[in-house]
Amino acid sequence: PSKQDAEKVLGLPSVFRILYAGTIGKANHLESTIQLADVCQEDPIEWTVIGDGSEKVRLQSMAADLPKVRFVDPVDKETIRLFHAASDAVYVSFGATAKG
Repeated sequence: PSKQDAEKVLGLPSVFRILYAGTIGKANHLESTIQLADVCQEDPIEWTVIGDGSEKVRLQSMAADLPKVRFVDPVDKETIRLFHAASDAVYVSFGATAKG
């Protein structure tokens, strides 16, 4: 589907959208996503984080005052395909982890 069609099906506004989809854990270092979203609040950018994991509640708390950050519970393959179509960029990040 086109970006506009996917946004319509998902009920999303038409903005520049950055998507993260996957595990929300320490190794994914999503704190930087929330920090960047905070800096960009005046810009027409929306951040969508899809998934679940050990850091989700903490990151939701970090983003509580950021209306342009949207957390979505895990979705099926068809819905994730729509979110990808509705997005302009995909965020991928891996933070440093302790070796042991």
